[in-house]
Amino acid sequence: RKNIFKAASLRSRITKEKFDVAFTLDKHGIFGLFMKLCNIPIRVGFDRNGSARFYTHKIVYQQAQHEIIYYLSLLESYGIKPDYKDTDMDLSLSKKDTAFADSFFSQNKLTGKTIGMLVGGGGDNPGESGSIRRWSTHRYIELAQELSKKYKIILLGGPKDKELNEDVMKYLKNANIVNAAGNTSISQSTAIMKKCAVIVTH
Repeated sequence: RKNIFKAASLRSRITKEKFDVAFTLDKHGIFGLFMKLCNIPIRVGFDRNGSARFYTHKIVYQQAQHEIIYYLSLLESYGIKPDYKDTDMDLSLSKKDTAFADSFFSQNKLTGKTIGMLVGGGGDNPGESGSIRRWSTHRYIELAQELSKKYKIILLGGPKDKELNEDVMKYLKNANIVNAAGNTSISQSTAIMKKCAVIVTH
């Protein structure tokens, strides 16, 4: 709907491939219609509030289970029995990760209650900006200004968030804030978050 010419081009490319089956992981019913327009005979997707009229196989979506279970259940609607056992979301930390977090706190003189903030993130889905899923940056700045009067703050995130975090730091006048974005792996970031008293994010 945002760019009809791109949608038409995508439909043309998909139609040429003559796919037999399409699994749609988005919850919006318009994707079922799009798959039908691409002449895909078997269309599997979610029925959220009666939005599945163009799907041949569907699962009712009510936000009652974890997304992993819902995605796997799409397979079941198509006749494939998924392995629901392999859905563990626990992230185990190694001693090396824990030692890294301890060293990080020590080097940055992070004592007492420390608050972690993830200002960026949210990802960039096709056709939309990642910022649409984020709390506004100026609100994070206001919150950080207040919290940094009492607490140390760590700004977390990946390499793409480093510049955004630096912009936030420009407005903070004290030294109670550290930018860790882009300098840690996922497991190292997790170890740092484990040491924080509170994590603030979207």
